[in-house]
Amino acid sequence: MKKVFSSLVVASIMVLAGNIWGQTFQRVLGWRSAETYTIGPIGDVNGDGYDDIIINNPYASLDFPMSIYFGGSMIDTIPDAGLTGDGSGGFYSCTWGDFNGDSVSDFIMEDNHIAKLYFGSSVVDTIPDSKFRRDGDASFGNYMSSLHNFNGDKYEDIIIGDNDSSYIYFGGNPIDTISDLRIPGLPAREGADINGDGYCDALIKRGDTVFVYYGGTSPDNIPDWYFTTSNISDFAKAGDVNKDGYEDVIIGSKSAGIYGKAYIFYGGNPPATHNTPDITFNGASPDSNFGEHVAYAGDVNGDTFADVLITEKTGAYNSGRGKAYLYYGGDSMDTQSDWQTENSAKYSWIQFISTAGDMNNDGYSEFIIARPIYCQTPLITSFAEVWTGHSVGTEEPLNIKNPSTTLRASPNPFVQTTVISGSASGGSADSKTKIQIYDVSGKLVRILALNKDNGAITWNGKDNNGKNVPDGTYFCRLNTSTGTKEVKVTKATKVTSTGRMQ
Repeated sequence: MKKVFSSLVVASIMVLAGNIWGQTFQRVLGWRSAETYTIGPIGDVNGDGYDDIIINNPYASLDFPMSIYFGGSMIDTIPDAGLTGDGSGGFYSCTWGDFNGDSVSDFIMEDNHIAKLYFGSSVVDTIPDSKFRRDGDASFGNYMSSLHNFNGDKYEDIIIGDNDSSYIYFGGNPIDTISDLRIPGLPAREGADINGDGYCDALIKRGDTVFVYYGGTSPDNIPDWYFTTSNISDFAKAGDVNKDGYEDVIIGSKSAGIYGKAYIFYGGNPPATHNTPDITFNGASPDSNFGEHVAYAGDVNGDTFADVLITEKTGAYNSGRGKAYLYYGGDSMDTQSDWQTENSAKYSWIQFISTAGDMNNDGYSEFIIARPIYCQTPLITSFAEVWTGHSVGTEEPLNIKNPSTTLRASPNPFVQTTVISGSASGGSADSKTKIQIYDVSGKLVRILALNKDNGAITWNGKDNNGKNVPDGTYFCRLNTSTGTKEVKVTKATKVTSTGRMQ
């Protein structure tokens, strides 16, 4: 059954772009259950090279309950296009892809149990180009997913689901509205290439099992693989977190144990396991609902590994706060969060997380965090934040709060090597404690590790590929369990006896 909160929701949508922080859209934002929450990426719908997002409020008294915000080198806060729905509840779920093969992203929205397809163009209009429906199916369109190259033609494909089944529609030009496959179960928000054959695979959940249906020139509705665990609360494509050529799956289980867990299963041809996760993330406190929502974040820090987001909510129903954690992928991905944010007010839980694509086309993925606040009155204040990909100079919005964390580098400036040392009061440095080194553009160039409390590591001025980095300024960031600190270091060709560059 579709769950909808009918209270009026006021949104303040904050955008972080470079060092610009705290701008607000001042729009009204709707919210509903996480799997079909209509806020998220829609690709580059106007063909300008920047990814775009869409935000919905089905109960708002606005000219455009569904607002589209175009990406750009400077992300502004004015809706660039809008849609109105025919149904009393407005729009709910959405997905996107190039369904007609014109190299411009299209998007499809559920409206009053009809799925409406809008083709992208330089001018986004408000007239649907096609409509999908199943007469008498009151839950049709509750779930949607995109399959990027499922059947090997040049058109991307669509999954439209109801509460029982997923219906796959192959893209085309023209595109027809007759389903090509029916698969029992609910789809992930996006497909993934699990077996690395170049075709997108469909991820469909039934009970506590995520079934994988391989794409190909003649895809069918017989599962080719599955991943299973207990009490699945959410699941998603994880991207290729270990860069082995196979995309991975992340599964959340908020009721696993007393803390909640999330799991990553690596892809493969075939994958190595059905029921033994390759990575297990654990909640930090009892009844935290860790793993309630999980999502693919894109490549947030520009290291070519996919990153993931996981939420939890702490405290009792009438006093809890939400958290979202970002985990960087890597050759040996660890389970220590690389960034986190916590709601400051009570009753404020994280309700939606997602990649936003690359809205400012800087090579780093943006991601979305939505923070509806339940406050036991007819008025709910909600925040939907778009965070840019990792760049130095964003310490304030990155919630770096622990002043006791220390970090230093000596010599600084340096010519060949510098010793980086750090510690965190109340938190030890171990094999999972990272030193991450970024250049001035925010690109991650090297990851090092401290092996003991107050430990040190020598950086030889080389990047992760063993190549010497150019002379210039770099930022070293220390992450521990209790805080984060950053120090600026300078690599130079020559340094005088007084420590100055020459």
